[in-house]
Amino acid sequence: MYIPYQFLIAMENDRLRTLERQQLRRMACREAAVSRRTRERGEPSRGLGRRVTRAFGRRPAACVAA
Repeated sequence: MYIPYQFLIAMENDRLRTLERQQLRRMACREAAVSRRTRERGEPSRGLGRRVTRAFGRRPAACVAA
């Protein structure tokens, strides 16, 4: 049976449109706006800490890993 790819893409987008993903998108937009304002003011950037933690999770402490 043939199913158009656009239909499959629409189904996948509906599945991925959860509250958690919407919150992640909003947080990413806020971070982008803050970093853009920081660049415009000429202030030093805060780095990637929060974005890396959100993407990969927290690392265990060194004493726990050993």
